[in-house]
Amino acid sequence: MNKQLVSHTTKKLFRQLKKYTKKFAKNTAAEDIHRYRVIYKELRARLRMIGSLNIFADKPIVSKHLKSTYKICGAIRDLQLQQQRIKQSSKQELRILKSYLHLLKIKLMQLKAALTENVEIKKTPVTNNRAAEILSDKHFVRQCIHYEQQQWASVCTIIQSGYFTDDKLHSIRKILKDFFYNLDCCNRKQKKKIFHLLNIAKDEAYFNK
Repeated sequence: MNKQLVSHTTKKLFRQLKKYTKKFAKNTAAEDIHRYRVIYKELRARLRMIGSLNIFADKPIVSKHLKSTYKICGAIRDLQLQQQRIKQSSKQELRILKSYLHLLKIKLMQLKAALTENVEIKKTPVTNNRAAEILSDKHFVRQCIHYEQQQWASVCTIIQSGYFTDDKLHSIRKILKDFFYNLDCCNRKQKKKIFHLLNIAKDEAYFNK
């Protein structure tokens, strides 16, 4: 992990989101919807980490426009997955669900129109590029590792409590996703160091008993 790599990968994520929003003006293919959401979540994880370093007076965030596009994409993705599952049903079940499939189709058309409108009304900016311009802090890597340690400690605290509500499980999933997204900024040696600091090897040994 280094400042230049984080800067480069963060800018790349912004560019990828911009590329997909341009595509949505003409097409809303299921794979493009899925890829947009994955990239958005990776960018959000990166900005959370950068925001924790106290480099900026205001924490860098994803623009409201990108966020609204992400929400619409999420609604479309949910309905697309429902369609896939229903189409895998038996012929008898399909006859029963025919009217529901029709409603899904109408709702999808409405959401796709909203997505196209959202993209066309306001061209998606490459927002908060200042978040990628972190080129001066000599303790940057140490701070990033400290952030990951804090995140992992939060996961361990929840697990040790044995109190697994839906909110707690959601928090674990969110932290783990952020953790692995941000590992893309690390080389093999740095990943090994982080895993060692977090005692992940011990955790794996425990759960593989």
